[in-house]
Amino acid sequence: GVGNIATFSLPGGTAAILSPWRIAISLLESAMGAEAASEIGHQIFSDACVENILQITGRQHLSPLTSSMGRLFDGITALITRRTESSYEGQFPMILEALAQICDSVQTPYRFEVSTVDHRIQLEWKIAIRQIVHDLNAGTAPAVIACRFHRGLVQGIRKMCRYFPDYPIVLSGGCFQNRILLETLRRELEQDHRNVFCPVSIPLNDAGLAAGQLAIAVARLTRNVEHNSVGVV
Repeated sequence: GVGNIATFSLPGGTAAILSPWRIAISLLESAMGAEAASEIGHQIFSDACVENILQITGRQHLSPLTSSMGRLFDGITALITRRTESSYEGQFPMILEALAQICDSVQTPYRFEVSTVDHRIQLEWKIAIRQIVHDLNAGTAPAVIACRFHRGLVQGIRKMCRYFPDYPIVLSGGCFQNRILLETLRRELEQDHRNVFCPVSIPLNDAGLAAGQLAIAVARLTRNVEHNSVGVV
């Protein structure tokens, strides 16, 4: 790959998928430090074991790093809604999208910066986390925060795409099942006069990986057959 969102720890590994408040604590610690994460975490998730999570966020064998957009959505949703547990993977991102849909006014986007790390471009989210905390403290409606997050993410991805001005852009992956993200980003990129493509017959999410893997396998098998057939009469 050529880029990704900035990594963050997943406290408890896959257990964090069904306990997204853990991800929220990890994001807070990365963006604001352990002391602030503890204070804010106790305010938002009063009954949760915040200190236990902070003790393992720096231990990679207990908290592997991730650059998953879905996990970022999980953590943001937990912060906004104060919910700690999800019933299934993908539930919290759907909640965040639903909140953004009920926002009936244009909102200033949160700030997502783009940096270069080890020759890879990276989408930075720490400033956005601090802006979200500011809005939470100000009593801003969850729908407005969700809207600002979506708009900020769109602008951040748009910045990333500008690093590759001569390439077409394919919007795919589970996060683009989010219609707000997909349609807004596509519109913005087309305003930049970019060629934008989206899957139509193949699923956007991980199910689409199987089709790509199959296409690669067929291409390799075909190449091998052609190579082995050379010189055969």
